[in-house]
Amino acid sequence: MPELPEVETVCRVMRRVLVGHRIAAVEVLPDKIVFGDTPSEAFIEALKGQKVQDIGRKGKTWWIELERPPVLFGHLGMTGWIRELGAFTIRLKEHGQAPLDDEQGRPRFLKLLIETDSGKRIAFTDARRLARVWLGETWPRRPRRPS
Repeated sequence: MPELPEVETVCRVMRRVLVGHRIAAVEVLPDKIVFGDTPSEAFIEALKGQKVQDIGRKGKTWWIELERPPVLFGHLGMTGWIRELGAFTIRLKEHGQAPLDDEQGRPRFLKLLIETDSGKRIAFTDARRLARVWLGETWPRRPRRPS
């Protein structure tokens, strides 16, 4: 299970890379465990072309707020990680010493890749497939006021 500082670290990476930028490209590798029954195309359609407004976190859940719904939510599970490609990354003890990228230079265990209009990219990876990523309407949920 990720600790709160680990979740805050990946949120800071996403804030630095994504906030204020438009999502130019999205790659989602099909994985029914990580993404549930939501098809890859639904994530691509929901994210591509949207401007990232903010990155949020409550406890161990993080989210990406876009200019219009839906919101992309995630949980790192035990081995999930988000890093900026081409930049220094913190490597956790749990990641071991294996290379972070494969022979072709792509992130190992890639689940989600987001590229901004500035050309910066973040990769969400998870070796053990214990992470979860989903689309939702809003966060945090605000109680409805009686009319």
